[in-house]
Amino acid sequence: MKQSRTPMTAASPIPASGVPLLFLAAFGSGISMRAADPLLPLLAAEFGVPLGQASLVITVFSIAYGLAQLGFGPLGDRHRKYLVIALASCATAQLCGAAASIPLSMAWIGDVIASEQRQPVLARFLIGQILGVLATVLVGGALGLLAVALHFSRRLRLK
Repeated sequence: MKQSRTPMTAASPIPASGVPLLFLAAFGSGISMRAADPLLPLLAAEFGVPLGQASLVITVFSIAYGLAQLGFGPLGDRHRKYLVIALASCATAQLCGAAASIPLSMAWIGDVIASEQRQPVLARFLIGQILGVLATVLVGGALGLLAVALHFSRRLRLK
């Protein structure tokens, strides 16, 4: 079976926006992984379930996220990795597409960046994921605050 993966050399053209766009995809993936955590008490209260039962939302998402990575690897090998990353990032709001951004981005960087330059590029890329995880607290807290404000504004209107 012929390998379709051919590593590019340092002379290969790399889009100037390639790694910064992957940085943004990793940032979005980082946010999507932990955004529901600060909302768990609100979810439990809204649906009238214990906190442990509400946390199943995170468990199910994590399992789906991990299983999606198993499919995105072969998909990225069969089609162009960067194309799969772009399509998955666009579909993130509807599906578990963010699962493709981290492993396929690292594979794409490994394919197109010369080994001498790979470590700094990977470091800059992974900063996007780290910042996304760190921003989760801010985003999740803001969403929780907005949800609480909407909840109380509805209750005040009903009285």
